[in-house]
Amino acid sequence: EGSNRLTVDGDGIKFNNDTAAANALDDYEEGTWTPAISAVSGNAATWTLGSAMYTKIGRQVTVTAYIHSIDITAITSGSYIILTGLPYASQDYADFTIGYRDAGYSGSVIVGGYIQAGQSHAYFMHGGGGEAQQGGTFTFGKCMLNITYPST
Repeated sequence: EGSNRLTVDGDGIKFNNDTAAANALDDYEEGTWTPAISAVSGNAATWTLGSAMYTKIGRQVTVTAYIHSIDITAITSGSYIILTGLPYASQDYADFTIGYRDAGYSGSVIVGGYIQAGQSHAYFMHGGGGEAQQGGTFTFGKCMLNITYPST
């Protein structure tokens, strides 16, 4: 029928009749990553990693993780609780929800978070709508999360 469905050239993979280098798919990667839960100031929680994987297609990164036996008591009171170790820095803001947690549904539960542009860590958010800060009231024993964000 005379039209290209797929072209592979020095720019990468192009679809249909697109010839623009900017539209070429030039990166696909799968791997594992090592998440950590800590304070912005660096003192870390203890936890056990069940699994953590990522897929990068072009600039889009999707990370998944199952983390359990989380103890945030080592984080200094008043410090923001963050997730570190993302495999790539984020180009733009992205948010996520935690798919599973072992706590009840109240304002003191960590329910998700967000990544800021240019960062390779995410801030956790609590059910009341703000950034989670260590203060001895947050419950966070285990979680499953899935974050998709654009990489730099």
